[in-house]
Amino acid sequence: MMEMLSGIIRRINTTKEKIIKVYPNPSKDCVCLEYFLPGDKEDVILSIKNIRCIETTRFCLPDKKGIKVWDARGLKPGVYIYTLKAAGFIKSGKIVINK
Repeated sequence: MMEMLSGIIRRINTTKEKIIKVYPNPSKDCVCLEYFLPGDKEDVILSIKNIRCIETTRFCLPDKKGIKVWDARGLKPGVYIYTLKAAGFIKSGKIVINK
């Protein structure tokens, strides 16, 4: 669906699916990251960093849709930031790990 706004054509996302779902959050050990990427996205990277911006995990996602399981059992409790990057697209959020 498209909308005309001040002479600029803007695409409106009509899908009700989220780009990424993270569960359980907070978690004690493993976290599921379920993703759905609309359109043709290539070279999709999902990275997870600790609060000090040190990358703990990096996934290369081969498909537009799927689930990655992040094993956080060896990590310290705290807040971690996930970032999903594709061509011209970035989505970030937080994951809380409790022990």
